Amino acid sequence: NELALCPPPSPPPSPSPPPPPHSDCRRARVGDVRLSTFPEGLVLIYGQEGHTNSWGTMCGAGIEDNPKVGDVICRSLGYEKSDASKAALVDNSDDPKVVRDAPVHRLATRCATGNESAISECEETDDDRRRCLRHEYDLSLRCTGYKHPHFKPPYPEFCDEDQQA
Repeated sequence: NELALCPPPSPPPSPSPPPPPHSDCRRARVGDVRLSTFPEGLVLIYGQEGHTNSWGTMCGAGIEDNPKVGDVICRSLGYEKSDASKAALVDNSDDPKVVRDAPVHRLATRCATGNESAISECEETDDDRRRCLRHEYDLSLRCTGYKHPHFKPPYPEFCDEDQQA
C-alpha cells in the first residue's frame, strides 16, 4: 500500500489589511482649489513653485467688478455660489508665514460667463501684479448652498500631506 502524499495544510487566512487612512481623499494636482477653512476662507490654489508643488494664494484684485470668479470657485468645490458681500481682499503682506509658505499661484482673474467649471478656464490678468505678488490682495470667499444633495462640500477632499499651506 502506497501512502498518498497530501500537500501541507494551508496557513489560516490572514485578516484583511485595514483600509488606507485616507481612502476617500485624493492627492492634490496642479490647479486644484480649496479654501483655508470651509465654507469661508482664503482661496488656495495648488501650484508649482520652482520644482516643488504647494498650496498658494490667489489674488483677488478686481473681484468687486467680476463676482463670477467667486461663483466659479465655489461651484468647483460643490457649493451653489459665493456670497458676493463676503468676498474680501486680505492683506497678508505683514504675515511672514503666509509670505514664506504660500506663494501666489494665481494673479487677478476674470471669468467671462461665470459658467466655467474651473478657475483654470478663466482668464488670468496682470492687474495689480506687484500688490498681488506681495500678498496685499489675497482673495477670501464665503461659499453658500450645496450643489448636490448627496454630497456635503467641500469636495474633493485632499489627503493630509497635501493640506499644508
